[in-house]
Amino acid sequence: MVVIVKYINDPTEYTFDTIKKIKNKKNVIYINCCYNKLTSLQKNIGVRFPNLQEFKCYNNKLTSLPENINFPNLQIFECGGNQLTSLPDTMHIPNLCYFDCSYNKLTSLPDNFGMNFPNLQTFNCSDNKLILLPKNMNLPNLQNFYCRNNEITSLPDNFGMNFPNLQIFSCWGNQLSSLPENMNCPELLAFYCNHNQLTLLPENIAILLPKLQIFMCYVNNLGSLPANFNFQNLKQFNYCNNKLTSLPNNMNCPALKEFCCSGNVTELFPQNYGF
Repeated sequence: MVVIVKYINDPTEYTFDTIKKIKNKKNVIYINCCYNKLTSLQKNIGVRFPNLQEFKCYNNKLTSLPENINFPNLQIFECGGNQLTSLPDTMHIPNLCYFDCSYNKLTSLPDNFGMNFPNLQTFNCSDNKLILLPKNMNLPNLQNFYCRNNEITSLPDNFGMNFPNLQIFSCWGNQLSSLPENMNCPELLAFYCNHNQLTLLPENIAILLPKLQIFMCYVNNLGSLPANFNFQNLKQFNYCNNKLTSLPNNMNCPALKEFCCSGNVTELFPQNYGF
């Protein structure tokens, strides 16, 4: 086993055989114990490393994380590529900015997920077995949300209301058949919902996503687009491999630069298209 460690005000990387053997624990700011065969973490690991800022333990054999895990100064936590089936209901990591738990076996997230991550900016739970997302996810500073390649069948009502600063949302490779009519993502710039089972989009989607610049909805079952498909900031739009037979007559996307519609039965552009 190899554990790489860094200390406060010291750029040197030190190597230890195990986490337990790490010296001067209170001054450790970085731990990398990836690609080992770890099956568990110490229950009080956060107490032992109170100044830890970055913890990487991906590609091990972890089946769970300690309950009430407490890292007061942790900013980056990467535990992807393990065998986690759930996350603790209580995780005290108030300064966490980046959390990656992708490539595990998660079937759900805690109902109160986000309550103890007020500063989280990027969350990646892709490549798990999630069926639903919690209704009360509260992540006020979240900017990037990746939940691709799961088994999610629907998004919560008012999706986005509790993360008003969301800019990138990637949910491709799930089993979504529709999107919430009250989706609330006013700052969203990029939306990837390709490779799902969508049959329609909300009629007011352009109003719900006013700043959208990248919209990828290819490989779905879309038979039409909303009549008022008017995205003023949209630059890239891909709806290849759907079931569209026509485009809205009043489609208005003045900033559009990349437009892909192959793999449909659409042959004619609308008379008043705006791109």
